[in-house]
Amino acid sequence: MDNVTLCAICQDEITYVKKYLDYNMQFFDNIVIINGCSKDGTSEILVEYKEKHHNLNIVTIPFKHHFGNQKNRAIEYSKTPWTFVLDFDEYIP
Repeated sequence: MDNVTLCAICQDEITYVKKYLDYNMQFFDNIVIINGCSKDGTSEILVEYKEKHHNLNIVTIPFKHHFGNQKNRAIEYSKTPWTFVLDFDEYIP
């Protein structure tokens, strides 16, 4: 059953993207990532993970002015009763 979605935004997060996804995949039924048109290789890593994980949804939306808009867009893509938001440098202990 799909109960919890993790939502996150990213822009040039090459330092964190693999660790973030590898660690958080175990806790969430679905993951929505809003990619703000990363230019450092983050986009390619996200596509690589998407090919392996059917529960990963990647949406590319150019970052404009405020990260709050990006987070709200990510939440709009959540289709589960519960939505959790974590930045790329945050982890569940």
